[in-house]
This record gives sequence, structure tokens and C-alpha cells, in this order.
Amino acid sequence: VGISEKELEALSVYPNPVIDEIHVAAKDVDEEIMITLFDVQGRKVIEEKHDGGDIKIDVKSRSLNTGVYFMQIEVSGKSTVKKLLVK
Repeated sequence: VGISEKELEALSVYPNPVIDEIHVAAKDVDEEIMITLFDVQGRKVIEEKHDGGDIKIDVKSRSLNTGVYFMQIEVSGKSTVKKLLVK
């Protein structure tokens, strides 16, 4: 069955701008979720697998520089990208 493109696009990523943590609201997803964060130069800075549900990613402890990042969210071979500002 899997997740539809529409459901994937509807996943909420907040807050934006990001200060300490990124939250991905995926409580209705019961499949593995791959989260990859890229900096503006396209370098992979975070890559994590999660089992669905609401996800928290601590950015403060990773010492990310202030700036624009792109979060790729992949579920069941489908993906979407969200633009984030880290402060």
C-alpha cells in the first residue's frame, strides 16, 4: 500500500526557521522514513532512519551553521524536499 505522494507532501516540518530542533510530524506513517539534510552546497550534513511517528532531530548539538538547508524525506521509494532556515 505505502504512502501516497499527496500524504508525503503533506508531512509537516517545523519550526521554520529552526533554532534547536527540527520536528517532522509523521504520526500517520508506519513505514521507515529516511531523513537527509543537505546544506546549500549540496553536502549531506545529517542522515537518519526513523520508524515513523513524530520525529525530532537535534540540530543544536550538531553545530550546524546558520543558513539554508534542504531536507529530503523518503518513504517507500517516494521523496519530497523541504527548504529550512537554520538560525
